[in-house]
Amino acid sequence: MVAVALNPNYTFRPEMWPEVKEKITGPLTIPPGPRNPVGRCWVALSLPGYGMHGTPNPELIGKTGSHGCFRLANWDAVRLGKMVESGNRVRFSDQPTALANR
Repeated sequence: MVAVALNPNYTFRPEMWPEVKEKITGPLTIPPGPRNPVGRCWVALSLPGYGMHGTPNPELIGKTGSHGCFRLANWDAVRLGKMVESGNRVRFSDQPTALANR
């Protein structure tokens, strides 16, 4: 994990979204607020553009596609953001009890 941002700006970079066909020539910035797609907290992972974040639409968690991010309800994302700091290791596992045995 490399950074935490509460109430972040979201920067849309068209080169990272090849399925977008509109002619967008450069980055677009969406300020914090109800239309920000990463919600109230962004936890950046070490791969550019990948992170764990809130969402303005919690009803869509688990129902819509992603480009590699993990969507959380805003209140869960803010709580997570307050629990971690830059340099914490993030490990993804298909074993639900992997950490319980350590």
